[in-house]
Amino acid sequence: MDAIYIIFAICITAMSTKSTEGAGSDSCPVSNTTVQIVDRCPETQEDWNDAAARKNCSQYADQCDQPDKLLYHCVINPYVNQTLEVCAYVQNILSGDCAEYNILGNLIQGNSKAKCTKCPIVYRSNDAFLYQDCYELVKNSAASTSVASVSSTTISFGVTDNGSTSPDVDRKKNGDNPEKNASPKTALIVTLPIISLFVVILAVFFWFWRRNKQKFHQKESIRYDQEARTYDDTEQENIVNFNQNQVRYEQVKLVTEEEKGLIAPSGQALDLGQEKKGIIQIEEDEEEHLGKEEPDDEEQECQRLLRIMNEAIERIVLSRGVEEMDNPNGDSEDVLHQIYTNPAYLENESNEKIREEAEKLNALDMYFKRDKFKDITVEHED
Repeated sequence: MDAIYIIFAICITAMSTKSTEGAGSDSCPVSNTTVQIVDRCPETQEDWNDAAARKNCSQYADQCDQPDKLLYHCVINPYVNQTLEVCAYVQNILSGDCAEYNILGNLIQGNSKAKCTKCPIVYRSNDAFLYQDCYELVKNSAASTSVASVSSTTISFGVTDNGSTSPDVDRKKNGDNPEKNASPKTALIVTLPIISLFVVILAVFFWFWRRNKQKFHQKESIRYDQEARTYDDTEQENIVNFNQNQVRYEQVKLVTEEEKGLIAPSGQALDLGQEKKGIIQIEEDEEEHLGKEEPDDEEQECQRLLRIMNEAIERIVLSRGVEEMDNPNGDSEDVLHQIYTNPAYLENESNEKIREEAEKLNALDMYFKRDKFKDITVEHED
């Protein structure tokens, strides 16, 4: 997109340059040295031929870029108060304007303020003698101008190297402004380069603005990508740390479970290690009815009761933890101590004896689960 704007600006500059060059081709530098004020212009083709032969414009043709276009002209001046003979490039006069020689532009052009009612829409400037209405405008202007006004314009002539006279027109006290009579083409020649320069500056400014905007967006995109990568790395690190902590927790939990100590079916208590405190969840449906009748298979019933005792003792130890173990005078502490330190306590006992002990343990379990402020007396029978 930026390249299109730059190419567009270059094209405008090239067009303006070409227009300027084209304006230069409408005139020959030698023309301003051939200007001469005359009282009248030719009225017929024969008069025009005689005046052209006398002026002999061909002697200046080698000083022009387009020598074939340098022809004799007799036209009005921009102020429409004089008629001038001049050797200049022939031009096409449009819109019914009278042909004039513009001294500032050094070229033949149409005078928009001098309209010719009998002039065609387009005619050649060297055929201006065919339309005498333009010369009549000069005569009318001269008749209405005072002597002082006429004398305000003086012309001095100098001799050039090739022997021709060079007029130096000095306008004084004249209300007319030659710039106002300059053709639109002259104004276009002056304004086009300025407009082109402004367009080029604007295009360059826009190009720099677009480039800086793109750089800003690129920097923002890079910063966003860096922040996203940093966030992803941090998130990944957190996940790794969490997994490591989870592994450590499982390892500690496994070691803790190994150190708790379990009750064997024979009543043998294992070492509890350094376990101090634990949290267990008691479900009501885990309690089994202890007062049912003994089944036929007393060995299975014994194992079931021992399992219940084992679970009850384990819950008591885990629920009490360090608080109960630090109280050596407590009754429950004595009972647990006797159970754990006397592996043969339940040996050779009947299922009825084991059931009674299990009920006592359940009572202790309920005590520790419900209210520590209630005293329950547990009698131990030898």
